[in-house]
Amino acid sequence: LLLAEAPLLPNGAASLVEGERQPVAVLSFHASRLGVSLVNRQPQELLFLSAQQLRVCAALTVAAVSLDASLRSLQLDNQLEKTSYPVLLRASPRPGVAAPAVLELSSVKLRHCSDLHYYRSCEVRAAPLDLALDLRALLAAGEVALRLSSLASPPPPPRAKPTPIASVATALHLPRHRRTTAGLRHLQHAAGGGGAPAPAPRKCYFQCLTLHPIALSYAASTSGFAELKTLVTALVAALQPAGAAPPAWA
Repeated sequence: LLLAEAPLLPNGAASLVEGERQPVAVLSFHASRLGVSLVNRQPQELLFLSAQQLRVCAALTVAAVSLDASLRSLQLDNQLEKTSYPVLLRASPRPGVAAPAVLELSSVKLRHCSDLHYYRSCEVRAAPLDLALDLRALLAAGEVALRLSSLASPPPPPRAKPTPIASVATALHLPRHRRTTAGLRHLQHAAGGGGAPAPAPRKCYFQCLTLHPIALSYAASTSGFAELKTLVTALVAALQPAGAAPPAWA
């Protein structure tokens, strides 16, 4: 996040501001109800995420891309049989007051800025939320996430057999004083280091950034702490070298 007193527009970008009012394409998406369940391999449903009235509208102009998104309702349910918190996340109910949208997002980003991400405006608004943490549900979801990540990670590529520098120089029929440099360059190119350098990450600039305060009510359950210690102990033991002492709990 880069904060500056003056806009960091490149030369000629100021003339593109008028192009923001000329829509070229508009893409809209609306879903009245969405639901996602997290199920382990038993199979047993652990978590259920439900959302209602999801609206996304993106407009493409000559100069910018505008995005407007809103979500009317969001709730995360704990599906474990024995739990103190059946609802882990939801909007805080207010008696006699219409429930506002859980999340609202609006942003306008310029397209022709190659050196940075230039946002003319960005606004994020969230409704008051009730959050509850059940340790047993977190452990069950963490085990599923670890298993999925191990399945999705590709196997390491086989190592290529190194090419001796002398043989490369001999094959190229180069003079003796140029063999070392040419061989090193050939090895770097074969290893993938001879291409163009990786592009530097672009910075973000917000001309107008508005983040509305978020009210959050928090509750937690400590049931399942023994299982958490067992899981952490197993992870630490897997990362430690052979023969190291196991972690001690106070």
